[in-house]
Amino acid sequence: MLHIMNSLMMPVAGFVYEPRAISEKEAREIFQKEKNNFKSYIGYPNACRVASSVLEHEFILSRDMTEVKAGDAMLVLKLRYRVDPGEKAGRKHGSCRDDYDWYYCPVLGENE
Repeated sequence: MLHIMNSLMMPVAGFVYEPRAISEKEAREIFQKEKNNFKSYIGYPNACRVASSVLEHEFILSRDMTEVKAGDAMLVLKLRYRVDPGEKAGRKHGSCRDDYDWYYCPVLGENE
């Protein structure tokens, strides 16, 4: 399963993750191949709008807990900068494509 996320994180302790930076074009190609087997965990309105634009699919907000297993992969749009706590309420951050980097991250399994 492909997990669409707005944070490059390790949702399950003990697994091995291998993130690599990719282009928007690569992100779109990966999503198109997996669009029938994905779950979105994008939790911010601006990130949803950007992901929808880049991946050419309408995403809705999700605050579900991310659950991955070995063999899954994560497609991540990661904000390029830290948001000042005072700005979070205004939701002005992450409003354009240039605010994000994209990553593809296979979930390889448990660390031995």
